[in-house]
Amino acid sequence: MARRRGTRRLEREDPLILLVVAAGGGKPQDLKSVIGMADYINHAIPTRGELEGAFTRLGAAGLVRRRKAGFYPTPRALELFDKTIENCGTGWLRRLHGLAALADCPCCGVRFGKPSRLVEIDASTYEETVAAYRKGSGD
Repeated sequence: MARRRGTRRLEREDPLILLVVAAGGGKPQDLKSVIGMADYINHAIPTRGELEGAFTRLGAAGLVRRRKAGFYPTPRALELFDKTIENCGTGWLRRLHGLAALADCPCCGVRFGKPSRLVEIDASTYEETVAAYRKGSGD
């Protein structure tokens, strides 16, 4: 099926990052929380580039907003998250796959706008956050 004009696809890591942010129920998720939950679900720490790209694309899709306290899901992101619980159950991997499929749905999926700004994460901040996460998790 042809994609609608002006839309792009989410990248592989985007549904994971969206799931992590939306799982907070509307509360801000700081970088350490995002990294930790992503590692818990996917058994891998997302790279700085993956996080920057995901947050930029999710922002352009109107699903995640960055504020001083962290990353927030929008009402649309929470709506998608709730649909995955209804349709996929409560398992994290089921929700992840359901969210990826739902986001790509031609009728109710994600519509992208132009990114208002690129999300950049300072390299030293990323490295310090990963180190703090690993120290706290026993890695």
